[in-house]
Amino acid sequence: MFSLIQNEFFKLWFRRSTLVFVLLTAIFGLGFAYLCSSLELVSDGAYYFYNLGGITSLINLFIVILASTIVASEFSQGTIKFLLIRPFSRTQILLSKIITAFIMAILLTLLLFMTSYLGTLLFFKDVNLTANLTSVVDVSALNLAFRTAGANLLLMLFYIMISVFISASFRSQALAVGFGTAVLFSSSILNGISMMLIQKYSWLRWNPFNTLNIKDSVMPAKLAESNLFDFHLSAPQMMIALMVYIIIFYLLSQVIFNRRDVSLS
Repeated sequence: MFSLIQNEFFKLWFRRSTLVFVLLTAIFGLGFAYLCSSLELVSDGAYYFYNLGGITSLINLFIVILASTIVASEFSQGTIKFLLIRPFSRTQILLSKIITAFIMAILLTLLLFMTSYLGTLLFFKDVNLTANLTSVVDVSALNLAFRTAGANLLLMLFYIMISVFISASFRSQALAVGFGTAVLFSSSILNGISMMLIQKYSWLRWNPFNTLNIKDSVMPAKLAESNLFDFHLSAPQMMIALMVYIIIFYLLSQVIFNRRDVSLS
């Protein structure tokens, strides 16, 4: 199993698109800090850092694209047959691809965290990332940045599972990427609709789009950004709900992948 994951990682890592995504993450992590500071778009470096520059959605997009093609590319290029003749089950093959995509999500998150940290220290003046943010918020920007990164990692795992599910359902890479990115971009719109419906039907608070607010829910209630809406779920409840949806999409993906006919690939 380890050799399979290692093989999948090297295949993914040496894709030109993956290297571009890594480079763009580093550029945005440093460059956006410079722009926000020089153009005074953000006056507080601590605020910039604990939000990781507000560009976590960028690496979410990268991961959706990578995860959407990780299965579909095997069918569109006909390489799935070479995988299946190896001494691994289809369950192991799909799981190795999911693990590989999540490893890339972790690496991109670490890269964004480090470049945002470096960019904050370089381009913002008088920033203390380990001190309490304010007299009423007794938590540091560094602590909140870890919360943001952790919550976004769980979100990325959710997006990976949706993308793999879509990818396992289509032979075309273009369709897989198109559906995957559509889910990502439409989630904010559907989330807004669900927020309105939750006011009337409280049971809808468990819908998957409400759980996408987990990054806001892990912030202290005294921060204005996290107190604009009532999500009707606590951070632990959102984590549990996300994990349930992740497991559901994983099981569906395995069922579809195990039943796929590769004779036409």
